[in-house]
Amino acid sequence: MSTFYLFDGHTPVLDDSPLVDVIKVPDTSTPVDIGTSFPVRVSDDIRIPREPTSPTDLETMKHTAIQERYGFGNIVYDDLLSAPTLHPSPSFASNYQTGQRKTFGLWKDTGLAYFNVVALGLTPSICRIDVETWYYIHDTDPVTGSPRRQILDRTGEVEVDVTLNFQGVADGTGIVSPSIGTTIPIPVVDQGSNFVLGVSSNQQAPNTTRIIIIGGWSLLYQ
Repeated sequence: MSTFYLFDGHTPVLDDSPLVDVIKVPDTSTPVDIGTSFPVRVSDDIRIPREPTSPTDLETMKHTAIQERYGFGNIVYDDLLSAPTLHPSPSFASNYQTGQRKTFGLWKDTGLAYFNVVALGLTPSICRIDVETWYYIHDTDPVTGSPRRQILDRTGEVEVDVTLNFQGVADGTGIVSPSIGTTIPIPVVDQGSNFVLGVSSNQQAPNTTRIIIIGGWSLLYQ
């Protein structure tokens, strides 16, 4: 089960968006209405200590709690509240959409999209990567006949490549392919401090959508 904090989707300044609701998504097969809000996902093993004052405030509390939960000394993350910067080498996945407020996504069966380089400041020997994914489903309410927007929680519907010794071209050198949510040792030959995350989708999206949303990623390391 996951908790989604829903923020107003029409506030001009993103981080001024007020919190409008907090909902539980019971499983990975039940869509839940979210209206015109945009979501921030928090897994149920993460405790948020107070009501957030903004989307960024929630993401900060969330990732601080993730770091404490798993006992790592360092964390980097992209909450994808803003459009991400993708690395241009090699050509990233051609079938994608980008934008603010949790709208970055990949079409199903796409190649890797590489996020931009992150300098870690040290050379990790172990790491854990987490990537959040879900679907937006746009259809018609069977009772009112009105258009509706739902969210379907499907964390884990992508595969990842992690490069820690990135040298300027994502050419397959130094890549480890960890399972999402698993702590792994990094072979000495693959160790480094220039981190690049590659994400690909090979899942079959529901019939009502073709794009899997990447809701954010985090790298724990030490």
